[in-house]
Formats: sequence, structure tokens, C-alpha cells
Amino acid sequence: MVASRIALLLSEGAEGPATFLGLPYPFWQTLNFLGFIALVVWLLRKPLVQFFETRRQQVAETLRKAEEDRDRAQAVAKEVGERLVLIEAEIEALRVHAREQAEAEQKEIAARAVEEAERVAVRARAELDARVRSAKNELTTYAANLAVELARELVVKNVTPDDEKRLVAEGVRSLGGEAR
Repeated sequence: MVASRIALLLSEGAEGPATFLGLPYPFWQTLNFLGFIALVVWLLRKPLVQFFETRRQQVAETLRKAEEDRDRAQAVAKEVGERLVLIEAEIEALRVHAREQAEAEQKEIAARAVEEAERVAVRARAELDARVRSAKNELTTYAANLAVELARELVVKNVTPDDEKRLVAEGVRSLGGEAR
């Protein structure tokens, strides 16, 4: 390329610039370059259009799935909130009921003996605490199971085979480091 330009410049002497078919070489070079660009555009047009259409569809599908996941997560959050409200209402009803029972028993037992009244009150509080703990444990278990399921879905959706290989390799390295 450089040699041809040097030859072109040396040939331009008294005669003027070199020509082909009466037109200067830079004109033909420009025409040749534009023809090459047109050919490349013509050849790559269909694959590029297909690539961008496929990519657009992938992005649209990803957005649709993300919206579905968001809607599902919102529905689950709403359900958990409703259950929490119901459990809190049940706990409050249990507390009210337990208080009413304790007061009635206390009045009844107060006539018999002070010692018996205190024993019943202690038993009622323990039962109430156990029910509250049981209700909280049930809610905690449900929320944990739900979180594990959502995490499992996210991991299945987002962890690629390369990520799995990398995680296994890091695990093996850390096990090797702990063994030493």
C-alpha cells in the first residue's frame, strides 16, 4: 500500500496526477471503497436484522418473566401479610380469651384458696406463651419455606453452568485449605 502510494507520487511529475480512464486514482480508490462498504452492508444486512430481532425478543421475554416474578412475589407478600394479620388477630383473641378464663378461674378459685389461684394463673400464662410461640414458629417456618423456594427459583434461573463450575472449584479449594 505504501509502496503504491510512493510510486503514485513519483509518477506525478510534470504530467500531473496519475489517472485511469481519465479520472484520478483517488476517485477510483474512493469508488472501490464505497463499493466494498455497499457489498458488506448488503451481505450482513439479513444476519444483523435477525440478530437484533432475536435479541429484542430475548429482552422482551426476560422483561415479561421479571414482571411475572414480581407479580408472584407481590402476591406471596400480600398472602404472608394477610396470614400475619390473621395470626395476630388469633393471638389477640387467644390473649383475650385466656385473660377472661384466668379472671373467671381466679374469682372462682379465690373463694377456695389463694395458692390454687396463683397456680392456675401460671398455667394459663404458660399455655398462652406456648400458643404464641407455636403460632410464631408456624409463621416463621412458612416464611422460611417460601424464601427457600424463591431463592431456589432465582438460583435455578440465574446460575449458569460456568457459575456452577466456578462455585464447585472454589468449594474444593476452600476444603483443601481447611484440611491443611
